[in-house]
Order: sequence, then C-alpha cells, then structure tokens
Amino acid sequence: MNAEVAASVARARNSVQDPASSAGSRKFWRVVPNWSLDSDGDSTPDWLEFDLIVRDQSDPGTGSGGGSGGGGNEGGPRGDPFSGDTNHNGIPDGDELDSDGDGIVDKNDASKSDEQINWVKGGAMRFAWFDVMLPAEGDPLLGDKKTPFQVNDQGKVLFKNSLWHNGGLVDLPDIGTDLSFCGSIALGDDGLILGQGAIDFPGDEYEATVSCMVRWSSAGGAPVVLKVGDIYPQVTRDVGYGLINPDMLLNENNEFIGYQATKVDYNADYEEGGEPRYGYKYPVPNPLKIWKLKPSGSGGDVVTSGADAPDFAGWVDAGGGFGGIGAGNPGKVTFGGGDDTHEFEENYNRSVKLPNGVTAMMRGYDRAIAPATMNNGSTPRYYAGDQWTAIAASSSFNNALDFSTDGRFAITDGFGIWHNGMALPMWNCSPGLPEDWRTRSNNFVTDTTRHGWTLAVRKEGGGPATKAMVGTPLFLETPTPSEGLDAVSFTASNSFNNELEGIKEEFWIMVPAGGNIPVRIRSGACPVTPVTLGGGTGSKVTASPSSVDSTNTVVTFSAPADADGTQEVVSIKLGELHSLSKPLRAKIMKPRVVKLSVWPLKKNPADPVPAIPPEGEFEEYLNDIYKKQINVSFDVTIQPPSNSGLAADAPFRVSDPPTGAQKAVTVGKNVGDIQVYIMGGDATLQRENPQSSGGSVKGITDPAASQVWMSVDGDANGAYAQRQNWLSTVTHEIGHVLFGRGHPDQGKGPAPLPLTDQRARIMYSARDLIGPSTQQRVCVKAEWDVAETWLKNRPLGDN
Repeated sequence: MNAEVAASVARARNSVQDPASSAGSRKFWRVVPNWSLDSDGDSTPDWLEFDLIVRDQSDPGTGSGGGSGGGGNEGGPRGDPFSGDTNHNGIPDGDELDSDGDGIVDKNDASKSDEQINWVKGGAMRFAWFDVMLPAEGDPLLGDKKTPFQVNDQGKVLFKNSLWHNGGLVDLPDIGTDLSFCGSIALGDDGLILGQGAIDFPGDEYEATVSCMVRWSSAGGAPVVLKVGDIYPQVTRDVGYGLINPDMLLNENNEFIGYQATKVDYNADYEEGGEPRYGYKYPVPNPLKIWKLKPSGSGGDVVTSGADAPDFAGWVDAGGGFGGIGAGNPGKVTFGGGDDTHEFEENYNRSVKLPNGVTAMMRGYDRAIAPATMNNGSTPRYYAGDQWTAIAASSSFNNALDFSTDGRFAITDGFGIWHNGMALPMWNCSPGLPEDWRTRSNNFVTDTTRHGWTLAVRKEGGGPATKAMVGTPLFLETPTPSEGLDAVSFTASNSFNNELEGIKEEFWIMVPAGGNIPVRIRSGACPVTPVTLGGGTGSKVTASPSSVDSTNTVVTFSAPADADGTQEVVSIKLGELHSLSKPLRAKIMKPRVVKLSVWPLKKNPADPVPAIPPEGEFEEYLNDIYKKQINVSFDVTIQPPSNSGLAADAPFRVSDPPTGAQKAVTVGKNVGDIQVYIMGGDATLQRENPQSSGGSVKGITDPAASQVWMSVDGDANGAYAQRQNWLSTVTHEIGHVLFGRGHPDQGKGPAPLPLTDQRARIMYSARDLIGPSTQQRVCVKAEWDVAETWLKNRPLGDN
C-alpha cells in the first residue's frame, strides 16, 4: 500500500507544499472522521474500501464486493483507498468494483453498500413546492373534508369533497341526483375520481338508502352513480374501514375491486301493484370483480365489469397483482394471485414497482391519516426470485412508505426522503422552504407518484390538516456536465461549514449575458399541469419555452447583455402560485477575453524549440471548457522561443511561491493576463521542497503572478489524443490562476465538495485514469465566483 501511495503522488500534476517548518517545531493534527472521503477518487469511499480489505483478508476466496473482483476473480479490482486502479488496467476501481455484490458497479449504484438496493442511482434533484389551499371545515359529522389524502401523476390533490389543481379548488358535490351523500376515496392518474355514497332509488316511496359507488370527472360537477344495467358495484370491507392506501384503490388502468349487487323491488313478490321498495339482491356466492371506470365523456354506463378477483382482494395493481387485508386479522395482508399468493403478518397497504422491476410491499398512510398510524411500523419487503425478503433493518430504505419509480426516490417516516442510498429530511432537498416546513414536528409526506409529484401535510393532534403543499422534483442536466450547470455542489457532504466547502443548496446555471444556455429539465410537469419558469418582477433571466408541459423538456435560459454579475432565484410557478422552495438560481456572467501568452523555452541554445500544439488548438480546448462555464474566451499567442539560461546539467526546480531561478527566467516575458512558460529539452520540472527530495511534476502555478510552468513530455508533441491530455494539464494549471490554490480531492480550494465525483473536476490533482481530455472539465459555482473576482481585478483590467 505504501508503494501505491508513493505512486499516486508521482502521478499528481503538482502538489503544493506546505512552507518549511523551523527546526525543532512540532505539528499537530485534528482527526475529523468523514464517511464521504474518497482519497483515490475512484467513486468508492475510503471506509468501504477498508471494509473490502478486511473482507478479502478474512475470506480471500470471495474477492472484493462479494465476488465482483479481487481474490475471487484474478486480475480484478480490490479495495484500496489509496489506489484508484488496483489492477492497473486503466479503469478506475469504482467503475469495476461492486462492493455490495448486487450487480451494479459502485460508481452507478444507488447504494454502494446495500445489496438489496440493486438499481442504478437517480439523478441529482431538488423539489419545487406549492401551497395547497385547504377547503372549509364542513360538518364534522360527515368526516374530515379539510385533509388532503392523495396526489396523482398530474399534480392534482384529492380531498373528501374537493379537488385541488393548479392553485384552485374544484368542488366535488356530496349530493346528487338520488344521492343523499357521497365522498371521494381515490384519484386516478388521468383525473377520474372514485367515491362511495348512499342512493335513494327514484320511484321508491320509502326513505331508506343503500350504498353505492360514484365517479366524478376532474372538472367536478355532479357525481355519477356506478352501475352496469341494474348491477351496482359495492365497496369492499377494506375500503369501508379506510385500511387501504388510496393510491391502490384505483390503479393506472382505472380499475378497482368491488362486490356486485342487483337492484330489485322487494315488494314485487308480496304486493302486486303496490308501491315499489327498491333494494339490493346479492348473489350467493358473491365473487369480487375487477371494475373499470370509463373515460370522461363516455355515454351510457360509466363503469364496466371484468374478471373475477380473489376473495381476499381489496386492490389490484396495474401488473395484475392483488392485495387485501385479512377479514379475521386487520394486520394481515395477502398479496399475489393464483398459486403465487403470500400472507404477511404486517399491515401493508401499498405495493410499488422498484426500478429493478421487482414488487415491494410498503406500509403507507391510510385514507384517514390517523395520528395512531403515523409511524410506519412495517419493514418494507420485496419479491426476489420466488420469495419475499424483508429490507434489512440497517438499510436506509427501511422506513420507506412509497416510491417514485421514475424519480428513484422514496418518501419516508417523519417528513423524510430516501434517495441514492441516503435518508434525509425533506427540507434538505427543498432549498428555501419556509421555516415551519423545516421540521419533522407535525409535518408528514404522505403520497408520491411515478413522476414524483409528492403530497405533504401538517396535522396537529387528532384534528384536520392545518397546511398542505404539493411538490415536483426537478432534475436538471446539460449534454455534458461542463456546460454551465452546477448540479454537483448541493450533492456534497455537508459535514463541515457549507460556505468554506463551497457547498450550495440549489441548482445553479451560468447564464451568459447577451447569450443563452440550454438545460434539460425532467419533472412532473404535464399538459394539464404546466410549470412556468423565469420572468417575474426585476428578473433578468428568461426561459424559452417558459411553460414546461412535459416530463422531459429542453429549456433555453437567456439574459440581456447588460446583466453582468446579477444573481437571482429563477422563478418557478404553478398556475399563479410561486414555489415555496427555491431550487434553481442563476448567475449571469458577461463575455470576457483573457490574453494568454505561451513562452517556449529551450534549456540549451542548441536544443530544438519545444514542440507544442498550435494556437488554434490551445484556444479550442480552453474555450470549450471555460467559455461554457464562466463565459471566458482565451486569446492565445505563442511567443518567439528563447533560451532559459539554465545550466546544461541543472534540473529546473520549481515551487509556489517561485524560486529565484523561476523569477529570473520570466524577466521580459510578461505579455497579457496569464503567462505559460514551456520548459523544453530535458529540463523536467522538480519540486523545490526542503522537507523531501522533491519529485517531478507536469506543471505548477504561481497564482499571485498569474504564471504557469509546464514541462514538455511525450504528450505535448504526440498524437492528437496525447496533445489533448497535455492541454488538460495546462487547463488545470490555468485554473489555479482563476480559482486559486488547492485541489478538491485533497480537501483544499474554494470547493472540495466531499462525496462528489472529484475526478470530473478541472482542479482534480492527478490526470484521470480514463482520460483527462474528456473527463476533467467541470468547474462549480464557488469557482465561478472566485474566477469572476480575479477577472474583475486582473492587472490589465476587466474587459
């Protein structure tokens, strides 16, 4: 391992040394445990790599990651926190290691240490939340009409007799033709609403009523009684007691489970010609049926009857799996169908599909959202192969209540969210959320959907809701990670001071003044529930299209030419409602030009001129990175070659701050904003470090003087790919001028950002194993700010 540590130092582009200590002095270290630390930058954290070492030593035959490599696979990668490529095949270990043995390599795993979470991680996300208007209290004898209990995949929120959508409430009347009362029980993803009530048949002179099921359209209006001829579907016991989660009662196909009853005239057999007395006759036996609502606007009966359902069924999911709560034991749940039926002693009332395709059983909130059932109390189980397996007690997924398949997150007990292996309070994903929502006290997330629309409710004691909000996740991305979007800084570990680490809470986009940036946005938006972006009083940033009405939309953000330096919250609206949280901000940067002088230096007069890429290749590489992220273009001039004046046999020792020899070489060579000195011949750069023998470096920078020192190696004048790698190091060294000293993987600089992929950063300290010309290109918001300060205060002035 010591050899690997030494080798990793040798691979470093440079290593800024601490100042020499005086004789007899002592150093003291304060150790701060950091579970996010990834010393070798291979996407497997140090703690997990140490754990793999212990596993391999205790059972060498298994190999790292339970069979993914190491002893069980000769030539495979092994856990080693100080070597990012333990099998020396040019591929980072995190791209090969499968530490939990679930078939997903660590770099892409939603949970690197949990074999039960065997799916690819979701993208970085933030929530936009919108206030939900609560209806009036109503008659308490008719139930709680003020508490919302379901959200659908159109962002519509259901109350007992109201539907909230786009900021407005639609009334769902609790009486109608021949209906004495009714209330909703479930909301379909297309907006159809299922309810139950009591009917007094027309022509019946008696006042008695019988139960029925009803339907509203999302436009509201009078409820329509469900029937097929004289056959009426009847609610099951599970529904009647409110034991089944509402989003299970009406599946994606608008199907539900119910008994059947036939309308009859009880008096017909006793009193010929007498007044009719209508009621129901129930078949014996009375099998459960799968019923299906017809779309709005359908003529005739609005429901159809389908196949029989198992006698335990209370719901049917879109995949044909049946679930129900046992009649003899309200805590027992049965799920499945045919010979593949399973009974659970725990009180599950929801089945979900996970991204790996398996079904999971969860305990969600019931329709009443009673305080007594606020705690989960049931460990989620998933169906793998031919058996149901409990989620491990140690898993952060253990408290999941519901899961968003496309969002790849779960809502959890106590106003929480699970995402990519981490359990967090919801406000961690919702920057700027009002303080009264930034607490677990009395706040609950109760429902989520396929595309991530999520319902949150505040309840105090046993009363109705006092507040509610609905949110959609936002996933932002650009074609490559280095095009002016910072979706990295808020994903870092915040174990230390956020400002010192450069950690942000929200997405940031760099909008060029007088230009634009295209960003792909994934969300829950849809044609009937569009989300509006940009605009607003005093805003400089505009979005096109401003109305996002699809779950996947490319939006172009732009700003006027005179808006340099402006930072603002990007407005997000649902209808006329502004988002309660602030998930997206923009920094506007004006276009600037940096003049870069490249000085080829020969070690000896007889040496050939250092062969380096031409000016156009310099500019193309630099501008492809910096223009897109800080709106800076480089004007490169390769100056005439000259002699360095070094002794023929002298190695060129460099340091930051520069040595006297370095300063002597620069005399008369200072044109433009940044100087790059290219040392030719055999003048390799070596650290000037009194504490060690030094070591060769590919480049080093004096940020205070805006001077970069580079050696010419085989890459500088090699094939195109090699020259690109060499230019990557030049770009990195110029980054020290723009962003200052320090490397994120060494915990220094304006934005170390622990727990993120530091290999992708421009300021990563070593050349990436895969290829720096394509990998290491990202700079983040804290670096944008530091660069802007340098650009405004450079000696030649801003432009």
